[in-house]
Amino acid sequence: MCEFGRVIDLLREAGALADSLDDPDRRVRIACYTSNYFWLVGDHDAALTASRRAHAIAAPLGDVALRVAANFYLAQALHSLGDYALAIACTRRNVVALAGIEQQRFALSAFFVHSLSWQAWGLAELGEFADGEEGGAAALEVAGAIDRPELWVATSLGVGGLHLRRGDLRTAIPMLEHGVEVCRRWDLPLWFAALAASLGHAYTLAGRLDEALSMLEQAVAHAEGKGIMAYRSLWMAYLSEAYLRAGRLDDAARLAEQALTFSRDHRERGHEAWALRLLGEVHAARDGADVDAARAAYSQAIALGERLGMRPLVAHGRLGLGKLEREAGDVPASRAAFAAAASEFRSMGMTFWLSHAEKLEEGPP
Repeated sequence: MCEFGRVIDLLREAGALADSLDDPDRRVRIACYTSNYFWLVGDHDAALTASRRAHAIAAPLGDVALRVAANFYLAQALHSLGDYALAIACTRRNVVALAGIEQQRFALSAFFVHSLSWQAWGLAELGEFADGEEGGAAALEVAGAIDRPELWVATSLGVGGLHLRRGDLRTAIPMLEHGVEVCRRWDLPLWFAALAASLGHAYTLAGRLDEALSMLEQAVAHAEGKGIMAYRSLWMAYLSEAYLRAGRLDDAARLAEQALTFSRDHRERGHEAWALRLLGEVHAARDGADVDAARAAYSQAIALGERLGMRPLVAHGRLGLGKLEREAGDVPASRAAFAAAASEFRSMGMTFWLSHAEKLEEGPP
């Protein structure tokens, strides 16, 4: 397990020393590292507080690298809390600040690529895929020019994750496979769980269940072994969905409940919405489906997704609700839900899911 307790002790000692020296540069850096520490252990409110402190100290300074670092960690904390629009505003500020100088030194290149990669991921959650893909292309260009593993894992996760959320598996899978390979080759343990879980989810959607289960179980076990809490709720939800598709309903239900609890404990509201949607799928799949419980889970997922602006999640929730109402015999409600889901998928260019929704919409009751 990573020695996170020792890390925070050292950061507190360093912070006290920087304060005693009245050294604003070091105070910004330490606040950024502290934010990242709290993010890794899943205390996203503390991560937000530390990143805001870094931002406030860095704002009047003339060092662009310090300002973009503070902005990046602020974006990371906001993204984790489900505040995708605010997180994107932070990364956009970084892209503007680094325009034309993003390859002058590695630190600037890293924050440029990481900002655009996280921005792509956030835009994907909002269904703004074209905007995310444009920024992702710029990140890939710089990553290719610099050719460092730290940049390739960021683009694999952020840009690959965008294609995954859209349902473009032919593009997503090779990018995510490359990210997992880079993690293994260069021993980047803090990135492995996120990339392996995303790749496992892509395999699930592609029907490659044996590979999906192997990759997802590795991802969740790795996060547990390293003590990484950030985003574990989403990786657990992905594993639950793979179990569900493999017919392992009890395992799927257990993981879905754990993912929901974990997301709420760590205030990962976007992941809470995905866990609720999955819980609806689990309730609907049981013999003698618990229609009321499934309907409640889908409805909660949709309501939370709408509050957070998560259009893909909302569309998926409506698709699941449509299937549930059809099984329950409410044909008008089912058709209305399918039509709403198809309309949303169409408006976002999610063709993989659109074709699925249209088949259900046109099929027999």
